[in-house]
Amino acid sequence: MRALLQTTAVIGTTEILLMGVALARNKYLAVTIGPEGFGIYGLLNSFFMMMAVFAGTWMATGTTKYVAEYHAAGDQESANKVFTFSVATTAGIALLLTAILVVERKCFLAQFLSEDVKENYYLIFCFAFVALNLRPVLLAVLQGMRRVREVVISRWSIAGLDLIFVVILVLLFGLAGFFVSLLLSACWAVVVMIWAVQRKDGLQLKKISCREPVIRLLLSFGGVNLFLALINLGSQYLQRVIVLLNMDILSVGLFQAGVALMGYLGVVNRGTMFYYFPKMSELIDNNVRNQKINEYLRFLLIISIPLSVLAILFGRLAISILYSSAFDALSSVFFWFVIGKFLNSVGGAFQMAIVGMARLKMHTASSIVIHSLWVIVPFLLVKKYGIGALGMGFVAGGIAGPILNYFYLRRCIDLRLSGRVIRLFAVAALTLTGTIILKDTIILWRIGWAIISCSLIGTSVSSEEWAKGYRYVLVRLGKSKI
Repeated sequence: MRALLQTTAVIGTTEILLMGVALARNKYLAVTIGPEGFGIYGLLNSFFMMMAVFAGTWMATGTTKYVAEYHAAGDQESANKVFTFSVATTAGIALLLTAILVVERKCFLAQFLSEDVKENYYLIFCFAFVALNLRPVLLAVLQGMRRVREVVISRWSIAGLDLIFVVILVLLFGLAGFFVSLLLSACWAVVVMIWAVQRKDGLQLKKISCREPVIRLLLSFGGVNLFLALINLGSQYLQRVIVLLNMDILSVGLFQAGVALMGYLGVVNRGTMFYYFPKMSELIDNNVRNQKINEYLRFLLIISIPLSVLAILFGRLAISILYSSAFDALSSVFFWFVIGKFLNSVGGAFQMAIVGMARLKMHTASSIVIHSLWVIVPFLLVKKYGIGALGMGFVAGGIAGPILNYFYLRRCIDLRLSGRVIRLFAVAALTLTGTIILKDTIILWRIGWAIISCSLIGTSVSSEEWAKGYRYVLVRLGKSKI
């Protein structure tokens, strides 16, 4: 639990602070390049993200899994092979795709993009394509090695330089300067992350053979992830098509805002996952794995329940601050998005355990069920419930996926939830139900329920754990040495 707490505190704090930097950056861009600039960037970004599925993103999960496994076992040679193959494969495919994207740019601009996208913007994105694909793979390597310090240092240096590039280049060259800043930031990110991977007896690029057993494992893992990435992107695309066909473009914007807010709620969860997934990727005894799953679930519930309660109770205020009054229509259905995020975060405990064990068939089956429900439920209910139907889809997927994965783990490794985890699930059901009932009442009722909910969570933490947490905070603040 201590290692989980430390990793979550460091990575989670970094994520929160970097989110503040991103908000300031976006505010500056909103003033300078305006909605049109954001729209052009959005079109290009979504197009190149789809292309990136075939280049590097399919390598990331398998890279984390096998780097973590071999690194924990002290098998540096195999870890080096994973690192080398992942980087070389990603760079090679990305270079090939870049050449195709440049040579056939007229066709891609005409068929997949808008006439508002200038050719020079498109070409800048092409030049950044290799670096953009290498970045998630290198981050996956760092996660597998659990290099927390290096991740924090590299992410701060990347974010800081990115902000400087954006401010200066946009001021000098407008929207074109923004795209140049993306190119420079992507290249800098690769340099910094390679440094982070290789420092202090880290991983090194080595000569390898494609006949290596580890390469076959990576390719089988990558093939599944390539398929699931297409399913994921396809479901996201279909969600927006359903909204657009049944409502209007404004509703698509409201849905996008809801998804973005779900991402903000997942900031702390990304910190916990940085520790949890590599741990699940190690070769460990089933009893130890069960203990770690329960440990992770308990910690996640303690963090996620109060965050979800506050998000629902004060969602209208948060939407007004982060966006504007034009997004008020999202407020009435925002609780569906929050519950969906909560359930999917909890479900991640089971999903990542299955991925870490390389049980790819079950991972594929449950992922298809989840993403199918993301589409089917809105398709059936959007005319009656509007944007809320999309949130209902997230909730349906968040219920079905974890149930399937839990019963699989129960059969596979005899997973049993501890009494403390079960009690926290009961607290979650009570507090979130009360929150939904009270979300539109006077503010005193909402504040009171938030205090009660947080108090219920507090009673789930022992006095010894409170004392350890307090000492850890003092140490991090430099107020204590023990």
